[in-house]
Order: sequence, then C-alpha cells, then structure tokens
Amino acid sequence: MADKSKEIVSQLDQQVLFDLATIHAYVVSRETTKSLQSYTFEQYLQQAKDQIKTDKETDRPTKLDRLQRISDLLNSTIDKVKQFNKKQKDNVETT
Repeated sequence: MADKSKEIVSQLDQQVLFDLATIHAYVVSRETTKSLQSYTFEQYLQQAKDQIKTDKETDRPTKLDRLQRISDLLNSTIDKVKQFNKKQKDNVETT
C-alpha cells in the first residue's frame, strides 16, 4: 500500500512539474511577444549597423575589421600566388 501511495505522489509531482513548466513557458512567450512587438524594424537596422561598426560589448574586433582582415589576407595570398606563378613561368622560359 505504501508503494502505491508513493507512486501516486510521484505521478502528482511529475504532473505538477509539467504544469509549472507549461505555465512558465506561456509567461515567457507572452513577455517575449511583448518585447518583440515594441521592437521596431528601424531599431533592428540601427543595432545591426552598430554591430558592424563597433562591438561595444567586447574587446573583439568589429565585424567590419574582421571582414577587412579576411579581405587583406585574401588579396595578399592572391598576390603571392601570382608572383609564384610568374617566377615559375620565368624559370621555364630561361631553361
């Protein structure tokens, strides 16, 4: 009998936890919806621009700086390949 009552209490505990999780999810989703409704497209665009220009939250380079570094690296690599190709071509012509 005691095992059956423990099982019933366990089932009730699980149901209560499930119900609390459902209520919490509903409240959080309502709050999220409210905050999204007050967030305008213009605010989103401004935030995206700010993230590109400056990364205020961390000391990391900005997105624009990172893109510039990648662009510079790509251009220098292309130049190195061109120079190597030219040297190889010159070596073939001289031999």
